[in-house]
Amino acid sequence: MDISTTLQESKSFSEVIHLTDNIKWSSAANHYCLKQYRLESGYLGASQSGVEYLSVLVTNGVLEVSNAGFRMQLRCEEGCHILPRSRFMLRSTTERATFLVASAREHSIESVDSAHESEEMDFMPLSAYTVFKPWGWERWYTQNAPHRERFALKLIYMNKGHQSSLQSHVHKSETNMVIHGRAKVLSG
Repeated sequence: MDISTTLQESKSFSEVIHLTDNIKWSSAANHYCLKQYRLESGYLGASQSGVEYLSVLVTNGVLEVSNAGFRMQLRCEEGCHILPRSRFMLRSTTERATFLVASAREHSIESVDSAHESEEMDFMPLSAYTVFKPWGWERWYTQNAPHRERFALKLIYMNKGHQSSLQSHVHKSETNMVIHGRAKVLSG
């Protein structure tokens, strides 16, 4: 088990890393895409060009997502679902904002002009559904999303000194990323 660190070219972001491009998919039904974006301070007019929802989760800094009708600031471990074909503005209100974007298919966030003048962006808040475990808890961010049967975006909090049970899945692929602290992951 490993996470890809394929750096993708981007004129809009200081860095885009495709975290799942190394997974060999048995079928298109299993496919999901997870990318990490870094945005330096400043504005970026953007559009979500795909036909799938995007699930956005901030992992560092503060990311402002806005359009003509709304403005929200997302901090670490906060995010939203962005509906297909939306136009919006992104702004890092800190020196740099790092955030994950997950979707059921390959996606891209493209730079556009005058996103504030477009129709309002459709979005939904991330789910706060939490499952408590003997070792900590899981927050299932995509529990309220239409694509939840295709992939799940979760925050897993593990208490220091605890461990989860070993897992084995025939038809499931997982991408894990440590945001805070350190973790020992067994694979095989």
